[in-house]
Amino acid sequence: MKTPFLKLVAESLCEKFANDLSNVTIICPNKRARLFLNEYLLESSTNGKSLWAPRYTTIGELFASLIDGTVADPIESVCKIFQHYKAQTNCDDNLDYFWGWSEKMLSDFNDIDKNLTDARQLFTNFVDLKEMDSLDYLDESMEEALKKFFQNFSVEDSTLIKERFLQMWQALLPIYEALNVETEDKVYPYEGALQRKVWEDIKAGNITFPEEQTYVFVGFNVLNKVEKQLFVHLKKIGQALFYWDYDTYYANPNTSSEVRVHALENLTLFNNELSEENFRNLEEVESITIVASPTESGQVRYATAWIREQLKEVSERDIAIVICNENLLQPLLHAIPDEVKYVNITKGYPLIQTLPFHEIDQYIEQHNTKIEHQDCSVADLLRQVSEHIKTKGYASFDTAEEAKENTPNMDEILYNEAYFQIYTITNRLLILAEEGLLNITCPTLQRLMRKIANSTTIPFHGEPVQGIQIMGVLETRNLDFDRVLLLSTNEGKMPQTSKAPSGIIPYNLREAFSLTTPRHRTAVYAYHFYRMLSRCTKATLVYNNSPETGGEISRFITQLKMESNITMCEKYLVACTSPTKSEKTPIAKPKDISSRFTKLSPSAINTYLRCEKSFYYQYILRLKEIEPETEIIQPNTLGTLFHRVAQTLYLGTYEEDIINNISLSIEVTTGYIRHLLSKDGAITVDKHIRQAFVFEQIPYHPLAATIIKSYITKLLKVDINIAPFNILGSEITVNAPIQVSCDGEVKDIMLSGNIDRLDMVVHEGQNQVRIIDYKTGGQEEKNFKEWANIFMPGTNHKHYILQTLIYSYCYTYNNPDTAVAPGLIFIHKVKDKEDYQVIIKQNNKLLTNFNDIKAEFEEGLTSVLSEMLSTDTPFRPTKVEKHCETCPFAQLCN
Repeated sequence: MKTPFLKLVAESLCEKFANDLSNVTIICPNKRARLFLNEYLLESSTNGKSLWAPRYTTIGELFASLIDGTVADPIESVCKIFQHYKAQTNCDDNLDYFWGWSEKMLSDFNDIDKNLTDARQLFTNFVDLKEMDSLDYLDESMEEALKKFFQNFSVEDSTLIKERFLQMWQALLPIYEALNVETEDKVYPYEGALQRKVWEDIKAGNITFPEEQTYVFVGFNVLNKVEKQLFVHLKKIGQALFYWDYDTYYANPNTSSEVRVHALENLTLFNNELSEENFRNLEEVESITIVASPTESGQVRYATAWIREQLKEVSERDIAIVICNENLLQPLLHAIPDEVKYVNITKGYPLIQTLPFHEIDQYIEQHNTKIEHQDCSVADLLRQVSEHIKTKGYASFDTAEEAKENTPNMDEILYNEAYFQIYTITNRLLILAEEGLLNITCPTLQRLMRKIANSTTIPFHGEPVQGIQIMGVLETRNLDFDRVLLLSTNEGKMPQTSKAPSGIIPYNLREAFSLTTPRHRTAVYAYHFYRMLSRCTKATLVYNNSPETGGEISRFITQLKMESNITMCEKYLVACTSPTKSEKTPIAKPKDISSRFTKLSPSAINTYLRCEKSFYYQYILRLKEIEPETEIIQPNTLGTLFHRVAQTLYLGTYEEDIINNISLSIEVTTGYIRHLLSKDGAITVDKHIRQAFVFEQIPYHPLAATIIKSYITKLLKVDINIAPFNILGSEITVNAPIQVSCDGEVKDIMLSGNIDRLDMVVHEGQNQVRIIDYKTGGQEEKNFKEWANIFMPGTNHKHYILQTLIYSYCYTYNNPDTAVAPGLIFIHKVKDKEDYQVIIKQNNKLLTNFNDIKAEFEEGLTSVLSEMLSTDTPFRPTKVEKHCETCPFAQLCN
């Protein structure tokens, strides 16, 4: 291995300052580098004498040390942005919906100040191109960018989305100014505000630097403007040294590498203290092996063999594994071979994936579902969560480090720190709630905590200068290793593409005002990629070549193959088919299973019939799938909103005493449905859709609203063929007991479900009561031939029909003399000009009276429940493997 960059820096510093670095401040991009640099300084000290150590800091800490002030908690700043936004726009958005936008605003404001951009010029409110006439203060590129942007948002071509965006855009400057007015108490809303204030004070002469102090900047790359200005100032007053780690391969005007522009600029502005001969390394790498894997798990299995191979030639300390996809961290930890003594993990573990967060998430959800807690405030709930964590014994320490010292193993440390992080987040939110900055409902709090947990990681503790290093791309800064393995070097992972826009400011305006763009982020990843390869002896780059995941190799690797003279070897992993198939093992039922269930829903029964092991995970262990944090509307959310709109369109209200009234009889006329289908009626439908979003506390989504409106139109076209009819109930809860024999005892189980719609229509001249279940997805099914189609476990049983039959059973238990016809409306399958048949059929015959089959149905259902609650049989896996593809517990089941 060639001489590490930090060792070159250490040797240079010892040569310049001998053994006295007491007046030297070394600024590194991260804290890890200082440990390695300290070790190299001791090795390089002259004559083996004691060394006066330098002061270490990061660039952020350096700025903070120059001013009397602190940076506010990001959660507090996000809440304040929301308050200012509501004050500016008088909107009725809730914080749950606005949280993502507020984070984007905070990111943009931070970027503006770090790049010393004039916010007033950027956020000037141009609502018409005519206002673009007098823009003398803008240069040509800025003016062109603004014209191009606002031409797309002109008043003449106004739409709802454009109006909302312009409303938000016009609020940005007042919000930015309001946030920065609040810095009078020396608490800055974000890091960029503090750094901009520091630079303004330096320019004004209010901040000076001790003359005896030398500031050494080590291993920086892409600089923002405020950092660049600080570098220029310290260079001008002769108190700065710069150590750049740019290989001549990419610090070259003739290369196409994304690193080139920043490298050449920095080397021109700030001379490198190290000579160029130290940086002709990349094209002298002994070998680079490119490995194509057909699966993600294949990459991890390859890592095991790769580690064993490297340990034959080098020590653990010389090996680094860099994961470009954080989802590989957990499987990689299990793939480390036993012969490895020490592993240091730099990549943090996602908090949202830990069992402690899952437990707290369930605790909050159970709290929110209890009727007695409906009037509970957010502050009260946060206090309860905080106390609940204390009962676990994980939050009794003052710091996570103290907790670590009192726990025996890695699992306990992970649990401890996860609870400690959740405890910290909970108390931060509690302070904001008590100050009136967190005005949200308890269900919104649950979603908010998921968002925060999704962006929070748990740091692993270890010895950074010992053992194999497992790290993310950004954690490799300034560090060099002899053997390097990069996993998931696919386009989209290296460089990593953002899952969502990083801010509100559009790309062309970012470009014109010299703000951070995706091109900057790509340059950062390019630098780290080339730099981590430049001093290693051998590198192995693994990527997933499966067409299902895109299968595209990183552009950086392609550039190396096309432009460099490095020896490269390409290999392909082959997924071997095992001659024997792994069996899914059953799970024994708990001995007290019959006492665990006093009430069962149709969903629980359907889950059992679909897959008994899935029922075990969901209803015995009570595991739940974490809802995806995505801006894409989920199918179940569409269903919830559709049900709410379908209910209130006919009932005309959200009042619970009317909605829950099972003695309703509201007539729906042909004229009313025609009105709703008309242009004027569309306004009424739109109003109900918007109210549904608010009622369900779901952020408004224009595309989802359009889909729901199309579904409502389909429903109205079905209903107009049977109008007039009477709504007898909507979203009403029905219950009925059923006796079940299990393990020699007879037990009463309460069946409970919610009927989407109970109505009465005229059928063949007679009044007919129907129980209707709406479906907005799934395969349409309305006919069954025999009871095995309904009750046979592990098969493709007709679960939609079973659900509606259970509703009918419950309703007729309380109304035994009523002839009920069970029905299903698959809204997404309804076609125009079609006489849509709603009623379920048995052997192609309409089931107009559930009482005709009630005895047979009860016998079949009793048999299923008896087996479910009997300890004689285990919970067995499904025989339908297609079910496993969408099962959230597939990995647990193996």
